[in-house]
Amino acid sequence: MAKVNVNSATRDDLVNVAGLRPDVADAVLGFRRKHGRITDVQALEELPGIGPATVDQLRKALDLGDKGGNGGDQARAGERAAETGVRVASTTAREGLDVVRGAAGAAAGTGREAAGQSAEGAAELGRLWVDLLGEQTRHNLEVATALGRAVRWDEVVQAQGEFVRVSLERLHELNRRYLEIVQGMMEAAPAAVEPARKAG
Repeated sequence: MAKVNVNSATRDDLVNVAGLRPDVADAVLGFRRKHGRITDVQALEELPGIGPATVDQLRKALDLGDKGGNGGDQARAGERAAETGVRVASTTAREGLDVVRGAAGAAAGTGREAAGQSAEGAAELGRLWVDLLGEQTRHNLEVATALGRAVRWDEVVQAQGEFVRVSLERLHELNRRYLEIVQGMMEAAPAAVEPARKAG
C-alpha cells in the first residue's frame, strides 16, 4: 500500500491509493478542512468511526510531511475555492429561480398563452442554471485538484487565473442566454395580454 500525503491528498488518493474506506476518507478531508494542516494522525481519533485500529491503518497509509512545499496549503486553497464557487453558483441559481418564479407568477394573470410561454422560459432558465451549476462544480473540482498537485508557484497562479477566466466566460454566456430568454418572454407577454384586454 502506497503512502499518500494527508495534507494534499484528494478523496480518490485516500480511497484508491491509501486504501481507506470512503467514509474514513471523507472524515479525514472534513477534519483537514476544519482544522487545517494535519500534523498528527492521533488527532483523527476524535472522528466518528475512527478507533485505535483505524489510527494504526492511517499511520501506515498516510504521510504527514509537506511534500512539494506548500502543497497542503494549495490543496486547501483549491478546496476552499471550489466550495466558494459551488456556494456562489448555488446562490446565483436560487436567486435566478426566484426571479423566474416571480416573472411566471406575474405572467399567470395575463392569460394562458403568456403563462405557457413564461413556463417554457422558466423551464429553460432552470435547465440553464442547473447546467451552469454542474459545469462550475466540475470546473471547481478540477482546479482544486490542479492546485493540490501544483509544486511551483507559477502553476498555482496559472491554475487560479484559468479558474477565474473560465468562470467569467461561463457567467457571461449565462447572462447572455438569460437575457435572450427574458426578452423572448417579455415580447410574448403583450401579444397575449392584448386579446384578453379587448375581450374585457
